[in-house]
Amino acid sequence: MVSIEGEQKAALDRLIAIAGTDAGQSRKVAAFLLSWWNAEECGGFDLTDLWAVDAEIKADIVQVISFILQNHGIYPDAIGYKSHFQAMISEWRPRLDPVQRAILEIRNGKDASLIEVLSTSEQCAVALATKCYDRLPKPYDTDSLAWDRLDRRQRSIVAKYNERFANDDWLQRPVHY
Repeated sequence: MVSIEGEQKAALDRLIAIAGTDAGQSRKVAAFLLSWWNAEECGGFDLTDLWAVDAEIKADIVQVISFILQNHGIYPDAIGYKSHFQAMISEWRPRLDPVQRAILEIRNGKDASLIEVLSTSEQCAVALATKCYDRLPKPYDTDSLAWDRLDRRQRSIVAKYNERFANDDWLQRPVHY
């Protein structure tokens, strides 16, 4: 099994941390990382964006490129970074995240039939985020039961769209999935 270690791992971790912020260079860092995840779906990386990032970020990108070149066919999920990249997709490419896509469709008044193909926890997240509590699937038909079904990423999405859940009383509750 392939793993990422040493300076390459540290560089990847720093880039993921930058992509998770709203710093000026975070969009470019996220574009680079997501192009490794799936360039066709997430978009490629414009190499001229390297001119617009700090030297430390360039060095970290080179470290990650070195890892990619040394490990042909290895993607982030194979080295334990799936949840990090899913969070980036949610933040930077919401149209690719099924939960956010369903939320956006409902908020824009479009047909919400997409919700029917989502997992139970994803249906709970969409219902809570859009305040459509009547769409909560059984047996999670109360906001409390539905919230307890969500993972951390889904909770952050709900809190982003529904201010009721954007407080420590909800966010600090244990995850039961």
